[in-house]
Amino acid sequence: MGYRRIKEKVIVLKIAQNLATILKKKGYKIYLTRSTDRFIPLKERTAFANRKGANLFISIHGNIAFRHNPRTHGVEIYYLSPTRNERAIRVAMTENREIKGLNYLDQRVILNFLNKDRILASHKLGIDISHGIYRSLKQIGYSIRKIKVRGGPFWVLVGTQMPAVLIEVGYLTNPQESRRLKNPKYQWQIAKGIANGISDYFHKNP
Repeated sequence: MGYRRIKEKVIVLKIAQNLATILKKKGYKIYLTRSTDRFIPLKERTAFANRKGANLFISIHGNIAFRHNPRTHGVEIYYLSPTRNERAIRVAMTENREIKGLNYLDQRVILNFLNKDRILASHKLGIDISHGIYRSLKQIGYSIRKIKVRGGPFWVLVGTQMPAVLIEVGYLTNPQESRRLKNPKYQWQIAKGIANGISDYFHKNP
């Protein structure tokens, strides 16, 4: 829940549905982990993608600032990797709150055994999507700062057998960004940017 009770689950589902529509028009086959207002546990999301033999796994989220600081803003993209970056760790701890029985040190030990090639591919995917979102939002007059692409211990990405990224589409605790994220036009442009980034990735990595 963010500024003026904006709900992450509502915003990200609309963006995901827009993304599915755009990618289908481009000729891609899409599987959504959910199409209605229901919660899917983290492990089930990646297991679903693996069963489908997906080429990519995209996890869409809305960010919550540390201590709900209303000045924190920006789109951020993460791929699964061990990290010492404080911001990435803080965001990951928020996203990983469902995980029980594994402290942060335990998680780091497991992450050290990740497939290095998949980490590299996920990083490339994140960069292409960041460029796609940046260009897409610029088209409708939204000037945003450079989109950071960082490695992080995100449990929703653990177990994927394909390149995978987690996209924080904006801070729900920032008044300006929360208003934008409720705007259907803005939601569509975010989805369009992600789709263009995915297309760019496949063009470079057929």
